[in-house]
Amino acid sequence: MLFYTWMIKNHLKDNSAKGLLARSMKAEGNGFPKRRRLKTLVGYLEHRGASQEVMDALVECWEEYENHERESHRTEAG
Repeated sequence: MLFYTWMIKNHLKDNSAKGLLARSMKAEGNGFPKRRRLKTLVGYLEHRGASQEVMDALVECWEEYENHERESHRTEAG
């Protein structure tokens, strides 16, 4: 699953920096980078002037996402 998809699915309705990030990602639509690299996303958000709170939320969400992906692959491998 792409990070973008995971964020929309898991944080869109959150009343937090994570939710703000997810809603911003959705509002950007095709303009938001959907690659699977944190460095790309950090650079994009820095360029867009994201707050430190949103940047921190990105890093935290990225860690959650990577954990989710590892668990998903472990479950699929059975």
